Amino acid sequence: MEFRRGQRAGTTRISYRGYNFHRDSRYNGVIQRYVCAARTTAERCRVKLWRYGNNEPILDGRHYHNKPTINERAEVINELRRRAMTNNDAPNMIAEAVFRRFPIARAFDMTPEAARRHIY
Repeated sequence: MEFRRGQRAGTTRISYRGYNFHRDSRYNGVIQRYVCAARTTAERCRVKLWRYGNNEPILDGRHYHNKPTINERAEVINELRRRAMTNNDAPNMIAEAVFRRFPIARAFDMTPEAARRHIY
């Protein structure tokens, strides 16, 4: 189980077994409930993740959709932004250097044009 920064300020996303979950704010006590991030997409996934204190989480339900690629994409995007802040290379040169380091970026169709959008 891995905790990541959420898209909005002050939120947390959990990555568990390759799927992402958002915290349900109605459960703030010792029992915490997380819902699948694909709940509000076309998949309408109803899987829940329960945490009781610091114990191992309990998965409630079964995913019927593919695992998201955001976890891999986030690493590439962070590297693009880091390199853009640390050197004065052209955006295409930064993108190509990152693509050489992360060949998986080509697998989820990140083009140099999309990379430039993340740099700016």
